[in-house]
Amino acid sequence: MKIMLIAGDAAGDASGAELAKAVLQAAPQARLFGMGGALMKEAGVRLLFNPTTLSTLGLVEGVKTGNIMRRVLLRLGDVMAKQDPKVVVLIDFPHFNLRLGQMAKAKGIPVLFYLSPASWPNARVRPGKVLEASTKIATVFPFDLEAYQRAGADIEHVGHPLLDQMPPAKSPTEGLVCLCPGSTLEDMRRNLPPLIKAASKVKEAREEVDFVLPLPPNIAREDLDRILKGDHPLKVQPGRQLDILGTAQIAVCDSGAAALEAAYAGVPLIAVYRCPLFGVEKLWRRPGFMSLPNLLADRQVVPEYCLGEMGAGRLAGEIESLLDDEGRRQTMAADLGSVIQSLGPPGALTRMVGMILELAGRGRT
Repeated sequence: MKIMLIAGDAAGDASGAELAKAVLQAAPQARLFGMGGALMKEAGVRLLFNPTTLSTLGLVEGVKTGNIMRRVLLRLGDVMAKQDPKVVVLIDFPHFNLRLGQMAKAKGIPVLFYLSPASWPNARVRPGKVLEASTKIATVFPFDLEAYQRAGADIEHVGHPLLDQMPPAKSPTEGLVCLCPGSTLEDMRRNLPPLIKAASKVKEAREEVDFVLPLPPNIAREDLDRILKGDHPLKVQPGRQLDILGTAQIAVCDSGAAALEAAYAGVPLIAVYRCPLFGVEKLWRRPGFMSLPNLLADRQVVPEYCLGEMGAGRLAGEIESLLDDEGRRQTMAADLGSVIQSLGPPGALTRMVGMILELAGRGRT
């Protein structure tokens, strides 16, 4: 049974690795191949290409990376034709995977989109492209269902794989702030400098406040040090981000997966985001909320701020305000517990494996 798995960044690589392990546990005879990173390779996926080391920072680098990915897309199309996988599983990475999904469907191969298309700008407003590139959609967020069902999609809410992870032991240290700017080197380059400036301002005013930065396993310490150059108040700590979050009194997180991890850890947080397109946040912003906790609650549970629109002094003030307001932190922690409950029960990976094997059994469409 040949199964093609496609992930394009560090977060997708981590999700793909967990999924690959679950598939091989349920179907040891399966042969997994495709695109991803080191974690997927360790999990038993034969990699044809590893895009997780590519950077799309800067116009010139972005053009070069785009040219590489176009060649990879054509190469994967050729491999699909020769290997004839029973199913193609596309993990997030929208622009690339939408095109690859269309190629797979044109060859009659069932395509399963995994993770949430709603996290992509305009996806719920214009779901047609996702439908053209998928046989079935497995969403981790319940708010995806209505728009896609209305458009005629075969979509199922499988729950969030985060809930299959062991929650951290809660041992918060007073005055400890965890900074979670994202899981990729690009995230660090984009989000970390303004967070360092805000942390430095807090530290100047209040020496008792400490800042910890989890080091993602896919980022080399020397690469991080190039971003941290000069004096800074951060303690860099390797290890599982969830466990480090469990030691913090509050967190400042990227508005996506990191904010959801903080919610799962029960840590009050400030969500921040920056536009990935030339820093023009207002052109990228969708109506409503930007952070996953607020999107799931459909109301403001945590404060969220565009880093391009607030200075370091204002963010420092928000950090100090949250540290000083115990009642606000308690209310936020309770609301975050409700947000996590809205994700559904654990067992997302088990449900995903069942879906993959069922599609693989259908054969060509």
